[in-house]
Amino acid sequence: MAAGRGSHVDVGWRTRVACLLDALGWIGAEMGMRVVFLDFDGVLHPAGVPAGSALPFEWISELAHLLAEHPHVGVVVHSSWRSVFSPDELREFLRPLGWRPLATVGDGAKAIAIQNYLREHPEIEDFIILDDDAQEFPAKLGAHLVACASITGVSEQRVKHSIVVWLDGPGKVQ
Repeated sequence: MAAGRGSHVDVGWRTRVACLLDALGWIGAEMGMRVVFLDFDGVLHPAGVPAGSALPFEWISELAHLLAEHPHVGVVVHSSWRSVFSPDELREFLRPLGWRPLATVGDGAKAIAIQNYLREHPEIEDFIILDDDAQEFPAKLGAHLVACASITGVSEQRVKHSIVVWLDGPGKVQ
């Protein structure tokens, strides 16, 4: 079922129950958790553009649409915004992504913080990294990286396709 802007997608009671159980940690170990490591600038809105020329989180509805049928997929923020805003504020910014597990990586450079997070959370079986700066990530993480163009982020068709391919089956991204 396709969803337009402002429409509601009913993903079914089984999916909602699975998401609730996953959030409570009851099925994560059995099924293996999948997460999206998410940057904001250059992914959810343009980066490097003049102030006032773009809306914050202007593409979040596009990511929300892609994730709508996958409420069990968690979101882990690795954006520099994690150092400025509280977890509650980040959750509010990401409210359009729906009710899903949400966390942040620790302090430090993005790649190191993600690697530390993965080490601390062995229940994560598969992940994708959405970021606009591929140079920040070593080859080990590069197989999981979807590099976004800073001015088009997740609105670009190539990026959407890579996310859908990952969502539809675990493994490396295209």
